[in-house]
Amino acid sequence: MSENVRALGELQSGEASSSETVEAAAAGDRFAALMEAAQAGKADAYVQLMQQIAPRLRLIVLRYRSFLAA
Repeated sequence: MSENVRALGELQSGEASSSETVEAAAAGDRFAALMEAAQAGKADAYVQLMQQIAPRLRLIVLRYRSFLAA
């Protein structure tokens, strides 16, 4: 898990490689498409969005609230 937290920190601080930045942009596009479909009432898109975004949200929370990892 700490490797993922480090990678997230690099993306947020601008230290990520260009391929990591491209991956992050592609993920953002996927999330945007899923969010749009979910808001249009597509339940399967909502489930998929939650499954894909939850791990990323956990990493963000752990980065700023590291005491929760214990």
